[in-house]
Amino acid sequence: GPIPPALGRCAALEKLGLGSNRLTGHVPAELGQLRDLTELKLWNNQLDGALPTELGGLPRLRTAWFSGNPGLAVARAVKKELERGSPGADFKWPRVQRAWE
Repeated sequence: GPIPPALGRCAALEKLGLGSNRLTGHVPAELGQLRDLTELKLWNNQLDGALPTELGGLPRLRTAWFSGNPGLAVARAVKKELERGSPGADFKWPRVQRAWE
């Protein structure tokens, strides 16, 4: 099933590990409201669509694993924003990623 957008209302959430849960659909933009999030692990699911630009503004994110979701697209701007805001962070991108400006 899908990732519930209501997770974006869990304001104090610091770690979200949903790897290998057979999740489908899009990554909800509401996850970009999790300002205290340091770890986001969504690897090895069947997620698709574009990674929301809102994730690029997560100031404390240091670990983000998106690999294993071949249908997930990552905009270059989002990727750059995440990597620029978190030097030395551990990001794992989809192996087959569609990237655009």
